[in-house]
Amino acid sequence: MSASESPHPGPGELSAADRAILDLSRRHHRTAQSHAEAVQSELGLSVTRYFQELNRLLDDPAALAYSPIVVKRMRRLRGRDR
Repeated sequence: MSASESPHPGPGELSAADRAILDLSRRHHRTAQSHAEAVQSELGLSVTRYFQELNRLLDDPAALAYSPIVVKRMRRLRGRDR
């Protein structure tokens, strides 16, 4: 296991679970149902928990560095919903 795969990343690093959330968010799902199914089957999270974790990641500079397109797109969507 490399340092980037550590379950307890250092400051400014993303965990494997955080990267998986961002990676799943990058993919486009045709329906909300297919997205929810992917969240549960791939991440083992409820949809509510997934969005809580994703929302937390949107404010993390490490997430922005890892996946700037996804984070910026999701920030725009979050701002539109407020």
